[in-house]
Amino acid sequence: MALPKDMNYSQRLRAMGTSAAKANLTVAPNNGSSFTANVGMMQFEIPGQQLGTFADLSNAYIACDINNGAAGANNGLFTNVGSMAVVNRLVVSTNTNKTICDITNKNMLDGVMLIKYADNNYLDSVGNALFGTASDGVGGPTIAAATTQRYLIPLSLIGIDEVMFPLCGQEHLRIQVYLESAANTFICAADTAVTDVQLTYTSVLLHYDTVQLTNDEFSQLVNDFDGKFLLTVPCWQNQDATLDKDATQISTTLGFSKRRAKRLIVTQRNVENLAAPTRSAFAIDRALVTTASLKLNGREVKTQTYDVSNNGPEIYAEAIKSSGGKLLGMEGSNVSRASLQVAETAIPTIANQDADVGRFFIEFDLQNGLEIDDSVISGLNIASGNFTLALTKSAGTTDNRQMDVYMEYWNELELDMAGAQTWSIYN
Repeated sequence: MALPKDMNYSQRLRAMGTSAAKANLTVAPNNGSSFTANVGMMQFEIPGQQLGTFADLSNAYIACDINNGAAGANNGLFTNVGSMAVVNRLVVSTNTNKTICDITNKNMLDGVMLIKYADNNYLDSVGNALFGTASDGVGGPTIAAATTQRYLIPLSLIGIDEVMFPLCGQEHLRIQVYLESAANTFICAADTAVTDVQLTYTSVLLHYDTVQLTNDEFSQLVNDFDGKFLLTVPCWQNQDATLDKDATQISTTLGFSKRRAKRLIVTQRNVENLAAPTRSAFAIDRALVTTASLKLNGREVKTQTYDVSNNGPEIYAEAIKSSGGKLLGMEGSNVSRASLQVAETAIPTIANQDADVGRFFIEFDLQNGLEIDDSVISGLNIASGNFTLALTKSAGTTDNRQMDVYMEYWNELELDMAGAQTWSIYN
C-alpha cells in the first residue's frame, strides 16, 4: 500500500521560511523534580494552543544530572550506548491520551541504531561528550560512587522528530520517559553494584526548538492544505519474548497490527545479562540461529529465508539495504566481522571488555522499493491475518534468550484546524 508523500505539509512549511528566528525552549517535568531508576517516570508537556507555532524536535533532548548515590567502590560505568541506556520505555501522546508512539525496551533499539550508523570516532568523541557513548562495548564513562555527572538523553525515533509538529491545536504534547533499572543502565565491577534507589536523576530539562509563523504566513499555510495538517511519520513498536535455550524451531506470532509496516529488527540477549549489574545488558549475539523468515498468513514475506550460516554477512547486508544504504556507500558503523561472530557463550563484563559484546541483529525490509525516488511511502499491510517470525537454530544455547522484535511502521496524524482542532491518529 502506498500514498503520495506530497500529502505531507511539512516540506512546504520548511520551504516557506519565516520572518522570525527559531526559538530554543526548555520545559521541566510536570510530575516532580527527582526521579529514581526503575520506578521513576519523567513527564513533560509541550503546550498547545499556540497559533502559528511549530515544534522542531529533530534535535530534542533531555539534560539531567545523573547521581550515583552509592558508597565505597560502587562506581557505575556506562556501556557503549551511554545515557541512552536510561530509557526503558518512551511514550509520546497528547494530553488527552491519543498515543503517537509507545516504545518499550527503547534503549536496545537505540543500541541497534548506534551499531548501524555510528562509527567508532563518533562514539568516542561527540557521542561520548554528549551521551557517554563509547566504541568499546563496556567502556563508557564512569560515574563514581557519591558523584554526579550531567548527560543528555536524545529523544529520537519518535516519528514526529522528523517533521515540524504543529502546536496550534487544542491539545498539549506529552512525553513520558520510563527509567531503566540501575543494573541495566550501568555495568559494575565484580561484587559491587549501584542499586535502583541509589541511581537518581535531578535538574531535569527537556530542550526543544520552535518556529513561529506570522498570522499571514500561518493563514496561507492553513488555506493551502484546506485547514488540515497531515503528518505521515515513521514510528516504532516493540514485542519481546523469552526463547528456551534448547529450542531448535521457534515460531513467534507478532502482535503488530498496522496498515503500513516498514521494517522489522530482531535482537537476542542472554537473559543472564539482564538485571545482572556486572554484565552489559546491550550485548546481542546470534544465539546459534541458522535461518530466519517472516510469514504472513503462511506465506513468505520475503522471497527467501535468510541464511545465517557462519554468522551470515548476508544478514548485515540486508540491514544496510533496508534503510536505503549501499553496500559500498561508506556509511559509518561500529560493527565488525568479529562483533557479528561473538560466541553465544560470551560473558560481557568489564574484565572481558569489548571482545564479548556482540552486535548481531536481523533486519527485514517490508517496503516495496518504490520509495527510492522519495515520492511515495509504502509498507506491508499486517492489520489483519497471522504474522509470524520463524527461527531455526542449533541446539545447546548456554542460556535462554530475550528476543526483542522492533517494527517500524508509517503513522498518520491529522490536525483539523477547521474543525475541533484536535488530533486524529491512523496507523
